[in-house]
Amino acid sequence: MKKLIWVLVLMAMAVQVKAEVPKLINYSGKLTDKAGNILPDRVYNMKYILYDAQSGENEIWREEHLAPDNGIMTYGGGFNVILGGISPNPWPDFNQNYYIELQVYINDAWEVFGRQKILSVAYAQRAEYANQAVIANSVADNTVTGSKITDRQVGLADMDMNAVMPVGSIIAWHKTVCGYLPPNWVECNGGTLTDPESPINGTSIPNLNGEGRFLRGSTVSGTLQADELKSHTHTTIASNLVEPKNEWHVHADWANASEGPTEATTSTGGSETRPVNMSVVWIIKIK
Repeated sequence: MKKLIWVLVLMAMAVQVKAEVPKLINYSGKLTDKAGNILPDRVYNMKYILYDAQSGENEIWREEHLAPDNGIMTYGGGFNVILGGISPNPWPDFNQNYYIELQVYINDAWEVFGRQKILSVAYAQRAEYANQAVIANSVADNTVTGSKITDRQVGLADMDMNAVMPVGSIIAWHKTVCGYLPPNWVECNGGTLTDPESPINGTSIPNLNGEGRFLRGSTVSGTLQADELKSHTHTTIASNLVEPKNEWHVHADWANASEGPTEATTSTGGSETRPVNMSVVWIIKIK
């Protein structure tokens, strides 16, 4: 009867993540006889069987590494094998104790070695700590949850702006396209906010939409300004034809001085001065 001294090293176990991450376990060991002598280096046939108990026949998964294609070569008695590549059946979720049994074909017979409990490595324990922390603290309302996110896709319906925008934030919202407002946001249409759950309950909401206002950066916020033309200067001369001299004319230069000025009145333009723009609905976060 041969004796096997072996060590299970869990290098990578990704059993509950997306398909692009390999679902593999790295398994290392060393073959010796009872006296501890290393067995000759060659290709060995090996079987790996996963159970959910230290004893019993409740087999969960198995994988056979058999020559000539998948036999395991030893070097100085040591060997290393990646489990999960030949039998890619789904792993269990590893939320309980599991045991792995190794069988090696030696001297024309299968040698069965006792089941070994699968243990985690330090980083796997840290991952479990992080997982427990999330479970213990629960997930707050209006935050992103895994059940709401499909593979490689995060949409507006999945990520609430409450997670990234503080109370009092004002943004432009294309209400016509969306047809709705995000939760905990209201339109900036004036009036007093009435919402006991809001930290700014009782605050006056600025009327930005009804007055068609632009937003302007400043060292302070909330100041409303009316429209205005910046002060500027026109050059004028007094008429010598009128007494007293209370008639004023804009001074201009003509290419032909003999033509002189002519009286003309023109009117053009609309009801306001504005740059090219597109209308949006200003909204503010209230909680």
